[in-house]
Amino acid sequence: MNSVRLSDGRTLTYDEHGDPNGRPVFYFHGFPSCRVEAEVLDHAATRRSVRLIAIDRPGFGGSDFQEDRSIPDWPSDVKELAEQLGIQRFAVLGVSGGGPYVAACAAKIPELLDKAAIVSGWAPADKPAATSGLPWLSRATLAFWRLVPGIVHLTIWWLALNARLFPRLVLRLSQRRLPPSDLQIVERPVMKAMRLRALREVFRRGSRGPAHELVLFARPWRFRVEDIPIEVLLWHGDSDTVVPISMGRYMAGAIPKCRATYRPNEGHHMAFDMMDEVLGALVA
Repeated sequence: MNSVRLSDGRTLTYDEHGDPNGRPVFYFHGFPSCRVEAEVLDHAATRRSVRLIAIDRPGFGGSDFQEDRSIPDWPSDVKELAEQLGIQRFAVLGVSGGGPYVAACAAKIPELLDKAAIVSGWAPADKPAATSGLPWLSRATLAFWRLVPGIVHLTIWWLALNARLFPRLVLRLSQRRLPPSDLQIVERPVMKAMRLRALREVFRRGSRGPAHELVLFARPWRFRVEDIPIEVLLWHGDSDTVVPISMGRYMAGAIPKCRATYRPNEGHHMAFDMMDEVLGALVA
């Protein structure tokens, strides 16, 4: 684990994978996860001559919690990290819960980006077209979370406790609704080991960071994806039971210059099987 001290005094932690002399790509992990997620992408990053820099968001893994942060605050952290690493231009890649942060960077710091990519990414939950693929109970839960964020904090505190005491059980329960294509991926020994390490690491600083982020996902993002001026590459599987394809279709329609690829019979975790393709597109 590497770390930098940001200008406001917070610590931001990150890991590097792939080719240290390659094209820099900042990797934004899913939810609830952390920088550990990217360790299984080392081979693809090396093959594509990519310097993959996986960052813990505030309150995740080793990164300090940030009071009152919003999704569009993230580009400032990324910009400052890039400056401290001596990187002038870079690409950004977000998987699942990392998707909103790719959109934020594309909207707020487009002048620094070579390319941007979202795989199986979350979309604004206040847009009915985006959440139409979610079960009605999930839509109702998101609406409730927007109004009563304290319930989210209690829920994530309970998840963090169980992740510490019964991590394997938590992972098994998280797989209950996954389609066969996802189960085939997450049951691989290397993936099981990574997911276990990530689950243990994500709550290193407690549950405040992940809980705060879940509230952010339920609320408006405080920026418009319609204002993104650069091209965004997007991949989404039509069998995704975690982030429904309605979210991918919403983002593809709302971002002016979005190049979308929809994968038939693929689920939420397809990114780990197609990272060679994604990284290849980012450095092409």
